[in-house]
Amino acid sequence: MLDVSDQTIARRYRRLAEVTGLRVFGLIDGPRAGWVDWLVRLQATPGSAQRIADTLAQRPDTRWVRLYSGGTEIVCTLQARRPEQRNALFLRGLPGSRHVTAITAQSILHVFSPVAYGTSRPCAAGSMSCAAPGCFTSTSTSTRCSASA
Repeated sequence: MLDVSDQTIARRYRRLAEVTGLRVFGLIDGPRAGWVDWLVRLQATPGSAQRIADTLAQRPDTRWVRLYSGGTEIVCTLQARRPEQRNALFLRGLPGSRHVTAITAQSILHVFSPVAYGTSRPCAAGSMSCAAPGCFTSTSTSTRCSASA
């Protein structure tokens, strides 16, 4: 508790918003709402990954996006709110792009960290236990897409 009035908090918030551009927003706790987080790795044809990453970043179900491997690989996390949404993305949306050559998707079962996994790191290679903060466990499904001409 802050032991100050609501008016004082509102006044301080308005001042911070005006001076520093402070913004406050809320997010739904997806796993608690039954949503499933996916760690997705996309391989793309050279020169197309940036465009695909930009498109993914505009989606409301995308948590974060990063480019790797000299701009031919995209890693992102997506939050599927319904199985139909997941299927539409993994079975029709991403493989339907002629620039996507391969997709690997892992369902994130549990995040072993109190912080968002956008800032965490995966478990060490070869590690069977995941006691370190920031590790996550997943199930894996892989789909190979043939590149269209």
